[in-house]
Amino acid sequence: MILVINNGNGSFTIHYHPEKLGKSEEELGKMGLLIDTIPEPEIIEGKEAVLRFDGNKLYYDYVDIQPSNEEKIQQLRSELENTIIELTTLIAPQGGNA
Repeated sequence: MILVINNGNGSFTIHYHPEKLGKSEEELGKMGLLIDTIPEPEIIEGKEAVLRFDGNKLYYDYVDIQPSNEEKIQQLRSELENTIIELTTLIAPQGGNA
């Protein structure tokens, strides 16, 4: 048994051994939500699962994973290389007579 307590402001506490609180199951139920297991998140590429509690159930929000600085630099480098290639193609002599 797992006890999930809503702390307000979007925060919550998960108590994995509520039986050690010395309260009856009825008393624990008044404190929060009693569940058997925490749901497993879906694996979604490019997303991070964030566990949420609305007072009645646990669920996941999926938020975009922000790229690291190294990934941002690599992306910018790649874009710059592609731009240089495009510009070189535009200004390079096309051959033939002018």
